[in-house]
Amino acid sequence: KMQEAETPSEETAVVHYHEEEAMYISAKTDRVTVIFSTLFKDPDDIVIGKVFLQEFRDARKAYQQAPQVLFSYGEPPRELHGQADILTGDNIGFCDLLFYSHGTRALRTRKIR
Repeated sequence: KMQEAETPSEETAVVHYHEEEAMYISAKTDRVTVIFSTLFKDPDDIVIGKVFLQEFRDARKAYQQAPQVLFSYGEPPRELHGQADILTGDNIGFCDLLFYSHGTRALRTRKIR
């Protein structure tokens, strides 16, 4: 709805979906950013996560309407700077999904069943 009203917001919605993990949603007039913080308890999980998320990046090369996917470890992305209670460390990963308005406009007119 914020995108439809074209009123920018500096607020970030925070959804704690697990005890030590959260989802952060930030809506601007031209894009929606969704960031997942994930706690990796096993070093092998970091490797598996990198391979899995590389597939999303490769999909974007083939399909330009796919959301942009970024993945980082340790330090939260700049969109979360100043946000309270964010876990950091070598075993914390951040997955950013960027949905631009040209890719979400069609979604707003369809219903999910």
